[in-house]
Amino acid sequence: MLPAPSMPPSPSSMPSQPLVHASQPLVHASQPLVHASQPLVHASQPLVHASQPLVHASQPLVHASQPLVHASQPPSMPPSPRPCPPPPSSPLPAR
Repeated sequence: MLPAPSMPPSPSSMPSQPLVHASQPLVHASQPLVHASQPLVHASQPLVHASQPLVHASQPLVHASQPLVHASQPPSMPPSPRPCPPPPSSPLPAR
């Protein structure tokens, strides 16, 4: 009876060693996590560059609004030359 209970404790002490080895791989697994955190930092930079194109995209919209202003000027130009000729002719007969 006594020798039997003393036997199981010895095998139970054996698995305790493999657990120590299992803790080492965890340490190595923590290193890859550190490297994985660096790519996340680089991934945040592309987002910053992605925000810049949006700023450039807002500028073209400003340029697109300018052509509309120029388009409104041409219509005002043709009517101006027409009224111009009549004024000089009206003062002549008045004299």
